[in-house]
Amino acid sequence: MTALGMSAMAARTQVLSKSPEFDAMSHDELLNDITQFQLDTTRQEKLERNIKSAKLPFPSASLETLPVFIKRQIDTHYLNRIAECDWIRNKQNLIVTGLDEKAAAKLASSIARKAIENDFKVKYHDITSLLERFFIYRSEPQTGSKSPIIKLLDELKRPDVIFLRGLGQHPITDLPKADLSRIIQWREGKGGIIVTSPYQPKDWVEMLGNTPDAFQIKDGLTEVSHHFHLARKAVMSDEGDGNDKP
Repeated sequence: MTALGMSAMAARTQVLSKSPEFDAMSHDELLNDITQFQLDTTRQEKLERNIKSAKLPFPSASLETLPVFIKRQIDTHYLNRIAECDWIRNKQNLIVTGLDEKAAAKLASSIARKAIENDFKVKYHDITSLLERFFIYRSEPQTGSKSPIIKLLDELKRPDVIFLRGLGQHPITDLPKADLSRIIQWREGKGGIIVTSPYQPKDWVEMLGNTPDAFQIKDGLTEVSHHFHLARKAVMSDEGDGNDKP
């Protein structure tokens, strides 16, 4: 079995062979057991690969293990509906805001992980770092479809969901604003965007400088969207954050 790439089946058979119930199992029962074990193992390995590929800021965060202080601030029935991932199928966006940026990113990571568990491709980007890539690529030769910027935009279009962290966390000047607006337009009709921000959407245009791109960014992200807002920060008495990176 191992030689055929079914190492989980081989391992399961070895474990079962040492159990008291093994001799009483029929051939069909044994085959069903080890086949299901192989399928479960393969799916778990695929999930782990996709979570690693997504590069979430809190890869181990999940909706089932959210800290109590986050759960107390949101409508959990609404969150359960979001967990069904229809917002992705319907090409909608998801916004998580709050003064506690780390908590917002943890909630967003949990939702992104649920999307991955439902077989959607997800990719995480820190907004500041992503816009810096546009700045660097702009200095390179731009030749049609081989343009570094076009390649980057195509890269951002491929996943079902892109997770953009930190809108408004740092000032955004006019040229990066235009790049962000272009990203949102480029992904039109393709899955969804998760975005976190310390500012609520009603304040985005002012935060972004009241420019045409500011309006386009706000409208592009919020026109068809879902919104969770965390009104308070974590305090020392709240649950710890484990070993996830900030």
